[in-house]
Amino acid sequence: PAEAAGRGGTRPSATSGTADRLGRVGAPAARFVSYRAGTLFQVSVPDNWRQPPGSQSLAFAPEGGYATTSGQSVFTHGVEAGEAAAGGRDLPTATERLLGSLAQANPGLRRMSNGQQAMVGDSRGMRVDLSNTSDATGQPERLALFTTLLPDGHLFYAVAVAPQDEF
Repeated sequence: PAEAAGRGGTRPSATSGTADRLGRVGAPAARFVSYRAGTLFQVSVPDNWRQPPGSQSLAFAPEGGYATTSGQSVFTHGVEAGEAAAGGRDLPTATERLLGSLAQANPGLRRMSNGQQAMVGDSRGMRVDLSNTSDATGQPERLALFTTLLPDGHLFYAVAVAPQDEF
């Protein structure tokens, strides 16, 4: 993810969100802006979403959907995308490995569904629904993890997060 974010794009970064506005977000803009992460991929996001400062991956969130605390970005709403080592050409196995590493970093992460087929861009992929307790608010949140294998053998992933009652 850091490599993808470091390959440059034209999307401006936002200033840090504030904790008192965290969780209070407006509706996504109807207009989308495209951001290209080098030659890896292109993503379109609502015009009123920004890249949170200090993020270690390619991430976008609406104002009020993120804050920086103790030098780390925390999200209540948004999307993070990147790539990880797949360890082979089997999508379900690669997705399980990624889920394992996500669970290590987020002990409260729970699976709500088994992997189901999904299109990720123009590629065959998987979707796994998850739940967690937000580090930022202490409230229940939902996540949707999308994965697909890239031609170079890496696993592309995108994770969407929002409070459970807004997902």
